[in-house]
Amino acid sequence: MEMPDASQASIVFKRIFRQPKRYNMSVLKFSDGEEFDLSGPLRVELRSDGYYVLGENMMVAVDTLEKGIKMISDKKSGKKYYNINRK
Repeated sequence: MEMPDASQASIVFKRIFRQPKRYNMSVLKFSDGEEFDLSGPLRVELRSDGYYVLGENMMVAVDTLEKGIKMISDKKSGKKYYNINRK
């Protein structure tokens, strides 16, 4: 069997190891019926109990829309957030 060159090898690799169809597995459901979709890009959503930054499989409560937008901007620029309550 003839070995494919580099460009052909990547095509063969993509055909053989194609990723399975992705399903929306990033939904967080609470007992009060509230559901949060954590998939997709970062975004700010207003819910009945306040603002949340959602996306990229994370959920963070924020005080205001402006703080949510700033958090997204900081995250995209590479700023790290740490859990300051962890002991």
